[in-house]
Amino acid sequence: GELKLGEHCWRWQESSVCADDQQLWPNPVIGYRIRQFPALALEPLLPETFRWSALLNADVEVAITEAGPDGRVEIDAGEGFFEFRVLDDWEKLSHQALTLEALLKPELAEVSVALKGPELGEFSTQLSVDPVSDERPIDGTFSLKNLDLAFVSAFSGIEEVAGQVNGDGKLKGPLLKPAVTGELALTGGRFQDPDLPLPMEDVVLALEFLGYTADISGRWQSN
Repeated sequence: GELKLGEHCWRWQESSVCADDQQLWPNPVIGYRIRQFPALALEPLLPETFRWSALLNADVEVAITEAGPDGRVEIDAGEGFFEFRVLDDWEKLSHQALTLEALLKPELAEVSVALKGPELGEFSTQLSVDPVSDERPIDGTFSLKNLDLAFVSAFSGIEEVAGQVNGDGKLKGPLLKPAVTGELALTGGRFQDPDLPLPMEDVVLALEFLGYTADISGRWQSN
């Protein structure tokens, strides 16, 4: 026999979750379209010191075959912001774009994530994961552009933090312990605070990832 569920929708204000005809058993086949879903509804699942405000759009089309999942998942959070509680205050970080795309095949899952924001810069990663092997090996890349360190001041307690971080690299190996190669570089760095012995100006740092180790080098000026 078969267990099926017909097309249906849930709507609340401007938000909607709509499903195509579903096959629930055997070999489930599901398809959902989510529009303008408020990320604040996820608050019970998030840490108490973190809040996320955005409207989520998503498309899910997945078939669970005998070999494994086959389908795609696309999530677009558009513009929004994250809030982190630091002591008694909430610090905000905005994002102009946040997307996740996953292409699922029984023998391979390909996942890409992209994040862009005025302070966060542009971050992207593309990963391929083998879902069959015990260690779930991955092979992928990451890239970071124009990360503005000014926001770190609110989290670190340092009076003034400035600088920009750029870099890229590769990940390869077991999902829970991949080797990382590549480099992140800080330029135009500045750290000033009454608790620091001397202010640090024109800070340049390079962090080189060498698999399971890393080297750091740099220079700065103090007046």
